[in-house]
Amino acid sequence: GRTQSSITVQPLLRVLQSDKNSEIRMSAAVALGEIGDVSAIDFLLEVLRRQPKNEEDFLRRAAARSIGQIAQIQQVNSNYVVTPESFLPENYKVFVNLKYANLAEKHQPFRQSIPVLLFVLQNPKESDDVRREAAFALGSIGDKSVIPILQSNLNAKDYYLVEICKEALTKLNNN
Repeated sequence: GRTQSSITVQPLLRVLQSDKNSEIRMSAAVALGEIGDVSAIDFLLEVLRRQPKNEEDFLRRAAARSIGQIAQIQQVNSNYVVTPESFLPENYKVFVNLKYANLAEKHQPFRQSIPVLLFVLQNPKESDDVRREAAFALGSIGDKSVIPILQSNLNAKDYYLVEICKEALTKLNNN
């Protein structure tokens, strides 16, 4: 993943789909996010469309985060992600403006990912970690139609989810 080589995407997709070891599938999902190739999104969405199971929690988290990383690479050409940015007051946080006001208009896979990510974010059966990564991904895609859902999570019991939603809203409102 760190090489960001597109020639590794297809072998990683095969691993993601068929390897029997869940840790290896999770590592493939992480690597796909680091590479930043939009063609991986459909396969990552397949993971998120399945019913949540405890044994797939890390894989689901990696899939949601990878979609967010791919969006971020498309938006700001960087795969370095810290979620949340920090717990500093808003006026001390540094946000890079997104290249596209709505990445979903440019790439069909991002358009297809929005309803899936929204469902994951709102699903109480999902783990907190998976919901956090879905919120991060939605903020990175830049589609303002998700603002009401992100706002509805500003009173969540999960403080990290609240912070990630705040950051996602800041990204969306700055464009």
